[in-house]
Amino acid sequence: MTITQLPADAGTTIGTGELRDRLGDPALVVVDVRPLAAYNGWRLRDEARGGHIPGAVAFPVAWLTSVDAPEIDRLLTEKGLVAGQDVVVYGYAADDAAALRDRLVAGGLTVRTYDDGWPAWAADPALPLEKLTHHTKLVHIEWLRQVLAGETPEAAPAGPHLLFHVNFGVPEEYAENHLPTALYLDTNWLEDPVDWNRRSPEELETALRGLGITHDTTVILYGRDTEGDANEKWPGRRAGQIAATRAALMPSPISACASSSSPTIPPTASATVRWRPRIAA
Repeated sequence: MTITQLPADAGTTIGTGELRDRLGDPALVVVDVRPLAAYNGWRLRDEARGGHIPGAVAFPVAWLTSVDAPEIDRLLTEKGLVAGQDVVVYGYAADDAAALRDRLVAGGLTVRTYDDGWPAWAADPALPLEKLTHHTKLVHIEWLRQVLAGETPEAAPAGPHLLFHVNFGVPEEYAENHLPTALYLDTNWLEDPVDWNRRSPEELETALRGLGITHDTTVILYGRDTEGDANEKWPGRRAGQIAATRAALMPSPISACASSSSPTIPPTASATVRWRPRIAA
């Protein structure tokens, strides 16, 4: 059944039972309009469980007012929101999905809203859900604010923690401004400038311990920009989010991302690394 073939009495909403029964239907696109952190698995409003409805695509409603129109069109197509699909939108409440529903309806699609929203779905342990594997490694802004304020959010650091402003050889950027309590981390300290591969385990351990990172430290990484500066000799120097990601993935004697199969990196001696994405949605 396509969007042009919905029965006249299908209405503009869908109930939990019908939505559950249609999971896996290739003619159905389910859209989660909540912030990406919620979609990934964080319980932003203390819901019973974190995650999203199985098979749902993420399209935070905030994108409608923060992303350029051509990119919006590209994202809608990429996520399958095109003619020929049934569409169901949901958020925390029915009103959350209204702006995206109206945009899709204006584009000629037939859209139904799951009015009960994520809290109702999450409250029923019999209903399936999906979430990003290890989603607590990708933290969100409110989580970081609470940690810096000394509060105890979901998945809070169990022990000491350090926050790092990361880029590739631009200490003046850190000097210009950085988040409170953040230390500076230059990826040159972790990578060999000859071939840009990681430094030796001995060099990495020296560098990280010099930063105060030990086996029980939770390391939180962020960068200021998501794009490089074309006027720089090395345009990627200021792409701090890329640098933060590289640092998070850098195997080392005390890195949480180290492979447990490496004979030189015992998995019991690993720090916990968290990464904060720049996009707040």
